[in-house]
Amino acid sequence: MNPAKLAQKPPSKSKRKSPPKTKFRLMAETIQDVFWMSTPGVKQMVYVSPAYEAIWGRTRESLYRSPHSFLESIHPEDRERVRAGLEAHAQGSWDFEYRIIRPDGSVRWIRDRGFPIRNAAGELELMTGVASDITELRHTKKALRESKEQFRLTFEGAPIGMAIADMDYRLRRVNKSFCEMLGYRKEELIGRALHDIIHPEDVEKGVEWTRKLFQGEIPGFQLEKRYVTKGGEVIWVSLTAALVRDQSGQPLYRLAMMENVTERKKSEAVLARAQAELEQRVRERTARLEAANRDLLTQIVERSRVGQALRESEERLRLLLETTRAVPWEADAQTWQFIYVGPQAAELLGYPVEQWYEPDFWSSHIHPEDRDYALGFCRQASQASSNYEFEYRMLSADGRTVWLHDLVSVEFRNGRPHTLRGFMIDTSERKEAQRLQAKLAGQLLSAQEEERRRLARELHDDLSQRLGALSIEAGKLEQQLGSGADGVRRTVSRMRQQLVELAGNVHGLSRQLHPAILDDLGLVAAIESECARFSHREGIQVQFTPQNLPDGISKKVSLCLYRITQEGLRNIAKHARAREAEVTLSAGDGHLWLSIHDSGIGFDAAAARGKGGLGLASMEERVRLVRGKLTVRSQPGQGTTVRVRVPLRRGASETTARVAGR
Repeated sequence: MNPAKLAQKPPSKSKRKSPPKTKFRLMAETIQDVFWMSTPGVKQMVYVSPAYEAIWGRTRESLYRSPHSFLESIHPEDRERVRAGLEAHAQGSWDFEYRIIRPDGSVRWIRDRGFPIRNAAGELELMTGVASDITELRHTKKALRESKEQFRLTFEGAPIGMAIADMDYRLRRVNKSFCEMLGYRKEELIGRALHDIIHPEDVEKGVEWTRKLFQGEIPGFQLEKRYVTKGGEVIWVSLTAALVRDQSGQPLYRLAMMENVTERKKSEAVLARAQAELEQRVRERTARLEAANRDLLTQIVERSRVGQALRESEERLRLLLETTRAVPWEADAQTWQFIYVGPQAAELLGYPVEQWYEPDFWSSHIHPEDRDYALGFCRQASQASSNYEFEYRMLSADGRTVWLHDLVSVEFRNGRPHTLRGFMIDTSERKEAQRLQAKLAGQLLSAQEEERRRLARELHDDLSQRLGALSIEAGKLEQQLGSGADGVRRTVSRMRQQLVELAGNVHGLSRQLHPAILDDLGLVAAIESECARFSHREGIQVQFTPQNLPDGISKKVSLCLYRITQEGLRNIAKHARAREAEVTLSAGDGHLWLSIHDSGIGFDAAAARGKGGLGLASMEERVRLVRGKLTVRSQPGQGTTVRVRVPLRRGASETTARVAGR
């Protein structure tokens, strides 16, 4: 294009030459680049392909009418450079890169290549060329340069210790956090064997995981072991290990990510000791209460057997009972109005004994959340059984909530309940101890999950994303390299594949620590994904069936059921020798139901529970924290079924009952 003639008035549309509709033109109108053709000196734009409107944001007709609009769209900083270049190459070829400003104000980078078309006499007849939008390519080149530096900064500036070791377990690269954690300078660690800094008792720890890693059975693993610092201090480290392989699958080097968890281990030890002490106190208190319950129940049974003789000694028995902490009572079976209560009643709730004899005293002082249950259960049990017991809450005079375990004996006359007699036992201390025990266990599980979530988030949001971006940029660089750079291209290809594999390994480790899919897509998608990955990894076909599930399952319940599914599938892989398994998640009767079944060799469930194996204690604790129930049914040779029931509504009644046969 000759810029000196761009200002000339273009020929009218009727005089414009039109190139023939050849296959070449049809191809030009379908490509994403702009194909253009003009007369010498750009007196007339002969043809411009439809891509001009997509890239320039202007109509082709405007260019036909005013060829000089081509220069007007060029960025002011590039316009004179392009103008001078066009003048210098008016009779020949050119290849320019410049920016244009679209009508919406956005800026695009253009590569414009022009070529002369001459007739048989060598005279310039037409100019033609191709203009390409290279904005993304320019950005990609810039990003690739930056990504190399980002990888170095990611490794060096990671908040956790990171190290690369060769296949002889010798350190080849370490970051600052790794050095600070162990107290060494970088040059003191390079070339040093990992075994030199691992605690002697933990050197063999994880050997089986390492074997599976090298054989390609697992993408990586995580464990906790002790290391020894330069100063001789023993620290606990959470180690996440992965193996990077080349294109042929041969191991290249080991990647280790380490976090100092010494303080957490100390906190866990303190919590474990506190929990053990609390459990011991709860067991002792429970044993005393159970012994008292048995003694009191024996007395009730004896009273019903003795009959008339017992009624004659009633006064002596009352005097005896009034010296105990249990509250003896007697009430009308139809109205529940007390006929007698022991003097301990005043201490139990803080109301004078005389007030207990008022009509509806018992029913009106039951905790509102337990009232319907307690009245309904007492009415039904009194009709069906001569002895029963149940638990409920009452409100004291000062507003306290008092937990009671009520032992009841029913006296029938003419086939109908006539008199109720029993003992109220204050179990508030035992309930509080159970609450504290559950709170400690919940805090420990929450701390573990939070630590997993935090580490998984750092791996996924920082390291994994950067590695993924770096692999993408390497792939783009590989595509841009010409055929004359085969050696460099192969090197870049290997680097890209290793980065992809490394990013995948890091993403897999992040998912093992905390499944982001559980937060993003919910419980069903998370369990379905876990079953699919388990089937692929272990070769055991798992069928997952969700049925009638409601929306809005709480995060706490979702995490509980997901972790139990993980533990159940791990047990199948380790112990069941099964070829297939079934996982069912459904809702019904106000509960969520999770079932994990395999057709494997089975086991003695009672013996396994006594030994504390198979992670049953951990699963039971998780279920208890969401007010659910876990059952395990298994027999040798008949497979195993793990079944979990969790209430859909939070705050379901905690009252319990057991009815003895009449």
